[in-house]
Amino acid sequence: MKVYESIVIGAGQAGLSASFHLRKRGIEHLVLDANSHPGGAWQHRWKTLTMHDVHGISQLPDMAVPRNVDIARARDFVPGYLGSYEELFNLPIRRPVRVRGVQDHSGLLEAVAETQTFTTPHSHQCDGHVDAAVHPVLSRRRHVHRASTPYR
Repeated sequence: MKVYESIVIGAGQAGLSASFHLRKRGIEHLVLDANSHPGGAWQHRWKTLTMHDVHGISQLPDMAVPRNVDIARARDFVPGYLGSYEELFNLPIRRPVRVRGVQDHSGLLEAVAETQTFTTPHSHQCDGHVDAAVHPVLSRRRHVHRASTPYR
């Protein structure tokens, strides 16, 4: 059984930022994302929503958001930006992996997916607010870092 130093659940803006900082600190980790492509909930937005309508997004660490994109469709632009970020920093993302829950097991945490279980002492929950969030059932909650607030 492989034990990762940390597991990040969700590869949206919060998850990618967490992965960037974990890598920067030399922490071996894995990002699990339920979507088959980069972009999280953004790729499912309606076609007429433009970047002007959403008033932009926050930049990710060490990669500015391109300027003058007001007329770009948000459902295309944001997934493109997030996908470029994943590639630029070669982040360890596995998808599609839908985590069904996080539980204690012998002093470690298990992120339980449909076909596999991932083990770690630390879980960073960045699964957003669109789908049903994963709520861990833990005896020691200090291991879980939760980031589900949308970034702007």
